[in-house]
Amino acid sequence: MYASYLDYTTWLSGREPLILESEFDYYSNTASMYMDRIAPLLSEQTINDEIKACCLEVAEMLKRDFTRGNVTSENNDGWSVSYDTSMSIDMSIRDKVNFYLGGKGLMYRGVGVIC
Repeated sequence: MYASYLDYTTWLSGREPLILESEFDYYSNTASMYMDRIAPLLSEQTINDEIKACCLEVAEMLKRDFTRGNVTSENNDGWSVSYDTSMSIDMSIRDKVNFYLGGKGLMYRGVGVIC
């Protein structure tokens, strides 16, 4: 697990937490597992603020997806629901991990490109 609940409350900087303390370990562990799949060299690193922030962002993404799915809007006048089908949660997480950890050599899987 790359981030603790204390890291989370500090990272929020006064914002209301989306993840309750009682469920934080689940989301943080799941986020860490996603990060390990995407950046296989990550587990060899000393955990720094970027890695913690990435874990917390991914944990919140997972919480939002679990809580609301991919609902973008709802209307109770005749009841309708609109869904975001543009990107799966896996692709969204990959983009977030790439934002925080891309270019640091953590995502290298041993395949090079010869030009």
